[in-house]
Amino acid sequence: DDTQGALAQEADLRVANGLVGVPEDLVSVVRAVPGVRSAAPVLIIPARFDFGRGEGHLLILAIDLLDRDALHADLLDRGATGAIEVSDFIADAGAVALPRTFAERYGIKMHSRLRIAARGGQRDLLVAGLLEPTQATAFLGDDVGIMDLPAAQKTFGREGVVDRIDVGVARGADPNGVEEAIRSAVA
Repeated sequence: DDTQGALAQEADLRVANGLVGVPEDLVSVVRAVPGVRSAAPVLIIPARFDFGRGEGHLLILAIDLLDRDALHADLLDRGATGAIEVSDFIADAGAVALPRTFAERYGIKMHSRLRIAARGGQRDLLVAGLLEPTQATAFLGDDVGIMDLPAAQKTFGREGVVDRIDVGVARGADPNGVEEAIRSAVA
C-alpha cells in the first residue's frame, strides 16, 4: 500500500511474514548480517475511532523512537511534536502523534484522549504530539498516527512481534548478496 511504500522509501529490503508478522528479536539478527547498514522494526495497526459526528479511520505506525534508525528518523523529530521531547512522548504507553491537519479536521486537541477500536478491542490514546507537515509526513498522509514501538506493542498486545523489518543496505554492498545472507540468517 502507499503508506507502507512511503515509510520504506529509504529501505532497500524488507523482512516480513504476511499478516503473521516476524519476531522482534530478528532485528538484531538482521543488523548483524554483513552489508546491512540499518534494520528498523515497524508495526502497523489499522484503527477506527468515533469523533462524535461519525466514524473515522487511523493507521497507527509504530517505530522505535529511541533507536532513531536512519530509515525512519525523520518521521518524528523534536520539531514535529511541538511541545514535548521524545522521552516525554514515550513515557505514556498510549501516546500518539497525529498530523495537525488530521487533528484540526476532527477537532482533536493536544493532550486529549482519542478512543480507538483496533484488533483486540478499544483503547484510549493520549494525543501527545501534533505533526507539522514535513517531507516524510507528507508521504504518509493525514490519517496516520505515529507511536513508539514498545508502547504500541504493549497497548495493542503485540509484544515481541513486528509486522516487518525495513533494511538499508550499506553503500558498496551487493543487495542480492545481502538479501540471500538475510534469508539464511532468519530462516
